[in-house]
Amino acid sequence: MLRAELPEAGIFYTEDTMTVTRQHADTEISELAGRQCQSILGVGAPTTECDMLSLFFNIEGIWYRATLDVGVLFWEPSEPDPDTELDDDEVFIDLSSRISASPLCISFIRMRDGQLHVEFDSSQRVTAVENADNGLLKVEVSST
Repeated sequence: MLRAELPEAGIFYTEDTMTVTRQHADTEISELAGRQCQSILGVGAPTTECDMLSLFFNIEGIWYRATLDVGVLFWEPSEPDPDTELDDDEVFIDLSSRISASPLCISFIRMRDGQLHVEFDSSQRVTAVENADNGLLKVEVSST
């Protein structure tokens, strides 16, 4: 499915599984508040500290891919598949290892003013902002 074909927002159920999609400049993904995030991965060069192409969040066993494009958040269920996600000079970077608390319970996921904020009840946060010059996401893991 092409991005242009994604619904702007949706909750989809299959058997006992709920998945959430978003395609918005300003949105909050309240359906995932209170859920456990088991892992956070970034896609980037092995030497990068903060420049990523996309982010992946494993939330209660469901992987979500988050990308920003021209200030719009694209949030969709997607496995971090190295065959489709990585070029020769890219790797998955474990961002969850930069957060001291475990497990990570999501307080909120919010896209506002071109910034994606994923905050956890441990007062730790992942923030992503698109660099308009190169299209990469500047990703920061911090305490609020």
